[in-house]
Amino acid sequence: MNRFSEKDWKLFRSKIVDWQEAYMEKLNQEYVTILTGPGNWIP
Repeated sequence: MNRFSEKDWKLFRSKIVDWQEAYMEKLNQEYVTILTGPGNWIP
């Protein structure tokens, strides 16, 4: 038995790209903060 309708899948597919982009942007900002912050980082 299919728990998700075709409408559900269409909605998911329309949203997933934006969710992925927002998540990657969040990670990028965290990396920038880590790499530009104080610490024992040696180039």
